[in-house]
Order: sequence, then C-alpha cells, then structure tokens
Amino acid sequence: MIKQVKVYEGREGLCYWNIIWTGKYPQRCGKWHGHPCEGNPEPLVFSREGQPESDDPLGKFRARGYLASCFPEGDGIAFEPPENVTVEQVCRDIECCFGWKTTAVRQP
Repeated sequence: MIKQVKVYEGREGLCYWNIIWTGKYPQRCGKWHGHPCEGNPEPLVFSREGQPESDDPLGKFRARGYLASCFPEGDGIAFEPPENVTVEQVCRDIECCFGWKTTAVRQP
C-alpha cells in the first residue's frame, strides 16, 4: 500500500507534473493488480475532452480540475493542475483524494 509520494512540479511547455511512488504495479493481462488506480474505468486517458467521471481516487482528483493519467508502467501519475493552483494546493488535493503524504520536488 502506498503511503508517501513525491510530487514533481511540471514546467509549462516542457513537462507535466508527476506523482511518483516507490514500487511498480505493472499490468498483467491488461489489468492492474494492487495498483492505487485499478478501480478507475479509464486510468490511462489524458484528454480534457475525455476524462471519465468516477468516484475512485483518480476520478476525485480529475473532478477537481486536474488532467491526469497513470503511467502505463504502474509507477506514477502524470497530471496537469488547473490554472492558478499553488504547489501547496496540489499537494493538499493529492492528500485529500488519494490519502498519501506528499513531498514536493522542484525539477531542475
């Protein structure tokens, strides 16, 4: 079970934000087992036009305005926050939606 994650701040035009945890939850036979977002109907969708609604942690995060998609490798989530959201607010939203403690990391 994931308890702590690192939140890497994105850079506009260069890279998305990332949530990274220790360990991997790779797909087996097209399904995740033990992955924190395995209950989401479309965990790999990364489109403002097609973010599905759901009541799981990833769905709750998306409902707050985040564009978010799990890494296919099973070791994190790429996301883009809503406009004018601070790093502190991003971390609070992750903690609220997923229940993880966060450590913010600025990318060089």
